[in-house]
Amino acid sequence: MINMLRSDMYKMFRSVSFRVLLITAAVICVFSVFFVNFSVKTTLEYQEQKRIEAESGETAPKDPIAAAAEDSFMEGMRLGFQSGMEASINASEQQTGQDFLEMEFDYPTVFEGMLDPLYGNSLITMLTAIFTSIFISGEFIHGTIKNSAARGVSRIQLYISKLLTCMAFSVIILAAEMLALLLTELIIWEPGVFDADKMVKSIIGLLLGMFPYLAFISIFTAISFCVRTGGSTAVNIIIVMFGGLIFQLASSATSLDMTFAWPGTAMNLTAKYYDNTWLAAAAVIASAAYIVLSSLVGITVFSRKDI
Repeated sequence: MINMLRSDMYKMFRSVSFRVLLITAAVICVFSVFFVNFSVKTTLEYQEQKRIEAESGETAPKDPIAAAAEDSFMEGMRLGFQSGMEASINASEQQTGQDFLEMEFDYPTVFEGMLDPLYGNSLITMLTAIFTSIFISGEFIHGTIKNSAARGVSRIQLYISKLLTCMAFSVIILAAEMLALLLTELIIWEPGVFDADKMVKSIIGLLLGMFPYLAFISIFTAISFCVRTGGSTAVNIIIVMFGGLIFQLASSATSLDMTFAWPGTAMNLTAKYYDNTWLAAAAVIASAAYIVLSSLVGITVFSRKDI
């Protein structure tokens, strides 16, 4: 088992998909930080423009430099962002009961940006779904897993080794994402005031959030062992995108909130566990059940089908 796991880990680090997906995650994280920075800057400019218009009763004069750059890519993005801002402003005003001109906006700090890394994060889930599918289906397509079984390695050991390898990838890509975010935020944002209580809550939320995160990996692994072809990538991506919808429809039909049982929702609940401890605990239990049940299904199917 140990030798099998070492072999799988070696293949993971040497695979092209490993490096490509890590780089992809890092690049997307860098762009996401710059987009947040751009969004805040544009919002502040729009608020100032609206404030001038409200005070003078006239349209705010356009900055000559901005006017000269009207056709540039960034200016086009800024204008497009502002044109779609009215709907979000109305929603924010209704939700908070506060006028847009009185709202306070500011750039995030590095400390704030590093809190709750799994909250609302579908990027790493999608990338781990892709890696798991490619890694396991490749074992079947190239006959590697058949050769391992021929050497006397049990199918349970083969399955667990692949599962642990994919879980290791999920931890590595999460760490890579957090590192990319930290380095980018250090360049463009202020460090911010360190809050020990928030940091402790963030760490606990991250540890609890690993349960639904790893539950996703268990589901992806089981599906990849059942499908065994490149088609498992499409199936796993569809699950990430639309799996939560099933639980939302079930909740609507039964009048019971069952969304906590979906790992995607559970990641958010565990990240904010301090808002509803019991619901977060239920999400952790549901995630642990996913890990056990999906592994049992995957091992059973793998054991009964020819390689």
